[in-house]
Amino acid sequence: MRKLSFLFAFILFIFCKSQYHDVANYSTRSTPINGLKIKTNLPFSTFQMPSIILEGYAYGARKSIGIIINYYIYQGEFHAPTSQISSYGSFSPKITLANEDGKVVIFMEDKIYFVRFSVRASGSENPEYYKNWSIVDEPLYGDKRLTLPYKNNYSEIYNSNFNINGSLSSSIDSDEGGSLTLHNPRKHGNTNHAYRWVLYNMTGKYGNSLQFWNYSSDHSMRTARLIISDNGNMSLPTGKFEAKEVKVTTTPTADFVFAEDYRLPKLEEIEKHIRDKKHLPEIASATQMEKEGVNIGEFQIKLLQKIEELTLYTIELNKQNKELKKRIEKLKNKNNHEGYCFYST
Repeated sequence: MRKLSFLFAFILFIFCKSQYHDVANYSTRSTPINGLKIKTNLPFSTFQMPSIILEGYAYGARKSIGIIINYYIYQGEFHAPTSQISSYGSFSPKITLANEDGKVVIFMEDKIYFVRFSVRASGSENPEYYKNWSIVDEPLYGDKRLTLPYKNNYSEIYNSNFNINGSLSSSIDSDEGGSLTLHNPRKHGNTNHAYRWVLYNMTGKYGNSLQFWNYSSDHSMRTARLIISDNGNMSLPTGKFEAKEVKVTTTPTADFVFAEDYRLPKLEEIEKHIRDKKHLPEIASATQMEKEGVNIGEFQIKLLQKIEELTLYTIELNKQNKELKKRIEKLKNKNNHEGYCFYST
């Protein structure tokens, strides 16, 4: 029975190993000038998701090499959330992926004396992809670059507290940038719930900003919910904003309406403007507001300006009413006096 178990384990090991292709070996007793570039024969095309294993030893650093690289190409970019490295050795060099002439290259920036390692790869049924790999000492000149983060199982702490007496840093050389991810397993399987929230420090096509994204478990919901630009501007691309109190500070106010030289529009002019354009002067139309949005601070000042103008109209109307009442009272007194004189004669 023990022999059968050993035989089964050996066959399973051979089967698993056969899924990987030995693609390259590297060994040198010198120190790289530029860094080590693994020039693969894997095409830079959407939906590529291979696994690449580096094993060996870095004598200059006195560390073993055990690195597993996984990446995913989506819409012509290395997909940062699913592209990563896990390490089972003590050597963890900075590794950047890039597209050079339509092929994926793997660049190790660390310049360590006397490094030797082998490379194995899997993930495609096309045997041509595992031929003609090379490892050279030359600069990285490709585009679509992505520096991969190291992610190991021991870095995730389940059902416990994780206290840091200091700073926590996440750095990724990509448009998405460093990120912080929060999962809630209870939301898994519901396409209307955010199973995962991610905080990104973004640039490039996303704009220079800090962005909060949420994702459903099947990625049918995948969007930015809050964007804080590097210049301090903030936006909610979707959803509503609710608060107990909002304070808008801006200058100037609309007190210029009460200045002596302010020209108060004639009511006839306002009437004509409303009749022709269907909205108040100096106030955007409903169509323009829907298209361009509303600057709350400026809009509040415009509304205050109209209220102050309306106040001046009301004051003037009150004066006219008082004057009219006086004239009516005089006419009444005059009529009463003339009637008295008529009956007296």
